[in-house]
Amino acid sequence: MLDDGGQTLTDGRAAIRDRVPVHRSSAVEVAGRVWRSLAQISLFAVFAAGGALFTLLIAPGLRAIRRDPRARVAAGRRCVSGLLAAYTQAMRWLGLITLDYAGLEHLQRRGVLVVANHPTLIDAFFLLARVDHLVPIAKRSLLANPFTRGALRAADYEINDDGPRLIESCGARLARGESVLLFPEGTRSDATDAVRLTRFAAQLAVRSGCLVVPVTVFASERMLTRDTHWWLAPRRRPRFGVIAHAPVDPRPFAAAGDPPLAARRLTEHLQRFYTRELTFREFI
Repeated sequence: MLDDGGQTLTDGRAAIRDRVPVHRSSAVEVAGRVWRSLAQISLFAVFAAGGALFTLLIAPGLRAIRRDPRARVAAGRRCVSGLLAAYTQAMRWLGLITLDYAGLEHLQRRGVLVVANHPTLIDAFFLLARVDHLVPIAKRSLLANPFTRGALRAADYEINDDGPRLIESCGARLARGESVLLFPEGTRSDATDAVRLTRFAAQLAVRSGCLVVPVTVFASERMLTRDTHWWLAPRRRPRFGVIAHAPVDPRPFAAAGDPPLAARRLTEHLQRFYTRELTFREFI
């Protein structure tokens, strides 16, 4: 369901499309871009300050208050989710973005593998802000960053360590009922490139037998992409759409009993799915 209109998932893309901002005069557009760029820079500063505060105060406070490790991790994830929800809401209030969701009920399941395309720097923010039990796979370099280290450890997020260990660790999380979030492209995609999925997501799904929930992220403008400046807002305010789709069962793909073949077939299925769904970006 769309969180603000009660429309069905089948209406989600039309609702996002119909609310695309109308092109305005150049003077108004320039003034708006300057304002949004200043607001964007300010929010990055707020994010850095909030991350440092989390590392210095919130994470140690959780360790002191919550003695049970599982309760402490759950509290840490709620804190991260709440802060990211406030951050994305601030982006809306300041006129940086508009944001619509559809199909969030599919993300309420436990023990599922959530896979999403990765067009911008803030895709994970949108998802973690609405679902506090997701466990993203984070880059190892974020552990060395003082602005993100405390949150990653407090929430016990998975750290990317390529190889069998990562599959085993994620598989154990899924078996415990945790939901894992990953971006199977491996990095932010270029808007001019077709989505190219690695086989890691399919290998993990086949091995664990968990359901796969595909998520598509759409944007009407290029913002915080791999080839844009973090401090420069796009010319027009972008509209983001985040749609969670019905789960995919990996078991039919594994019926042949050949795990590598099953992973390849599931990857091809997801590749076709994203290729079909992301053609909608032409209409946003």
